[in-house]
Amino acid sequence: MLLRVDRRNAGPAIARLRAMGTLERGRLIRRSKEWVEIPLLAPPPPGLGQIVEGETAPVGRQVPPYERAVSSARIPAGLRRLLPDKWERLGRVLLLRLPGRLEGHKVEIARAYAGALGVQTVIRDLSGSRGVLREPTTELLLGERTETVHKENYVRYCFDAASIMFSSGNMAERIRMGKAVRPGETVVDMFAGIGYFSLQMAVHGRPKAVFACELNPVSFRYLVQNISLNKVGRIVIPLEGDCREVAPEGVADRVVMGHFDSLDFLPKALRVLRPEGGVLHVHCLSRKDRIPQEAWDRVRRGMEEGGRRGELVHCERVKSFKPRVWHIVLDVGVK
Repeated sequence: MLLRVDRRNAGPAIARLRAMGTLERGRLIRRSKEWVEIPLLAPPPPGLGQIVEGETAPVGRQVPPYERAVSSARIPAGLRRLLPDKWERLGRVLLLRLPGRLEGHKVEIARAYAGALGVQTVIRDLSGSRGVLREPTTELLLGERTETVHKENYVRYCFDAASIMFSSGNMAERIRMGKAVRPGETVVDMFAGIGYFSLQMAVHGRPKAVFACELNPVSFRYLVQNISLNKVGRIVIPLEGDCREVAPEGVADRVVMGHFDSLDFLPKALRVLRPEGGVLHVHCLSRKDRIPQEAWDRVRRGMEEGGRRGELVHCERVKSFKPRVWHIVLDVGVK
């Protein structure tokens, strides 16, 4: 686990992590002209930087996995500069994104990264997730088994990495949700997936119940499996189907809306909340120069149309989605 911070903020960040005991002293800090990547033993405080997948070399050994992969890949020297220096390591499975010019060498590249990172299966991520069901487009490059168990913040997620989306860049937000839930609350997770947020809240909070809604049948199967795997069957109630149809109304103290199209589901989310109100966690995309006003204006109008009032309590910047566009979460107190 690495924390990427702006180079100008690296000194204070390192000092803070060292004081907290979360800095991994046995590994090197990786530096570039713009950023610094700091190895961690445990999740950092929210807002300190961006969590990225990967690892740095042990102290006293100057060959990190990326360099080992580059040196061992049997491809023309002129193409080595195109090899990716970022990846997603999900348990025993590695996800890589490769430019088109490396198409003819993809299997050899997969072997090189598998050896450098100690994994058995390598999958090529062709397009990220797409559609309402958040299905990734992938290609198996190496290995046979694509099902894996990924551990994060004491929660275990079992899923098929070739057919289920899992973003390490959202780890800090998943951890934040585990801390946000209050004892005795009833939570409705409208887009539960395999349990990304529901499991963190059930394991680390003390909610009365978490209603986890999921439309994708493959994701729902893993959601049920992960509830059992993490022994939270008394807390998490899985509901298969469109959240607009299966989510219970008038019961929630807190509603998690972990989908970029969540603003389209706001009328249902308002009905899911208790009559006396509660908290919405609204995920969406926003232009960087219009955070948080652009999204908040839409939420406020939606609440007014639904006969509710509320306030923007917090805006969490999760990660950059593409140039000048960010994935954000609005924490909204609804009355």
